[in-house]
Amino acid sequence: YSEIYLTDADWAGGKNANLGEIKNRLNIPVPGGFAITTKGYHSFFDYNDLKEEFIKQKNLIYVNEFDLLNSLSAETLQLVRSKPLPPELEEEIHAACRELWADDDKVLVAMRSSAVGEDGDISYAGQYLTLLGVTRAEICEAYKSIIASLYSARSISYRSSKGVYDEDLAMAVACLKMVDSQASGVLYTRHPYDITNEHILINAVWGLGPYAVDGVVSPDAYTVSKDGQLHILEKSVSCKAVRLVLNPDGGVAEQPVEPSQQNAPCLSDAQIRQLAAYGAALEEQILDARKLGVREERLGDRGAHARVAHAERAGLPLQLG
Repeated sequence: YSEIYLTDADWAGGKNANLGEIKNRLNIPVPGGFAITTKGYHSFFDYNDLKEEFIKQKNLIYVNEFDLLNSLSAETLQLVRSKPLPPELEEEIHAACRELWADDDKVLVAMRSSAVGEDGDISYAGQYLTLLGVTRAEICEAYKSIIASLYSARSISYRSSKGVYDEDLAMAVACLKMVDSQASGVLYTRHPYDITNEHILINAVWGLGPYAVDGVVSPDAYTVSKDGQLHILEKSVSCKAVRLVLNPDGGVAEQPVEPSQQNAPCLSDAQIRQLAAYGAALEEQILDARKLGVREERLGDRGAHARVAHAERAGLPLQLG
């Protein structure tokens, strides 16, 4: 990500470009990793002669014919996963892993879609596949599963409703080293439901972030003033009985939180203020960009670091973990 900037979004996709921007412009920590670019996507589909076939199949049905749509989607997903990667692309992926992690086979990564336009005016939030705890041996197969998610029934229907043509599709993929987070969550630089509340809001849980985002666990809530002092205005600590953790052999697993920690805050005051400072810096960067006439409404979407990850929409939620 040291080589990626926001201006690279056309080939790196929105998430990758925003992570690079956060790292290189603001020196905010982001996970180590690399982008599998849209060139890799086009190379895969051209190598296997898939694009025209998919377009012809899709044109045979209407998106409101749900049985046919689901059948087509299932066939398409299976077809993509069954095809080989071009040898050059597979070697480049392995070379990137070696450059970053040498021979460390214990590295686990998060793999996320970074489709072109995914963080633009049309939101594709939650429509494409995310895989956590991917082993190095699984990265190439995981990559195919993620680009195949472009053809889920939900994605096909949504794109059709928005007038997005399959010929215009291009997906990059983020491959990010994961840490087994002590705590994770989401940070908003403005309240997501109260537009008059300009304080920073942090939601956090023990372990990895999905349990905070998916509502499995009620998160702690911390409110921080957006002044130079970053005063902690309010803490609301919930009972967090379970957490999601990395499985050392790959994937994730649920485990109970120790009884003594279930009702304890999962972030210290120093961590709260540090995260709030990251959020304030990101918001200032966005506002400065707007003043310069740069059309940038969002910064990123996710990271896999224990302390900071992403800003998702104009309101700037940062996802931790």
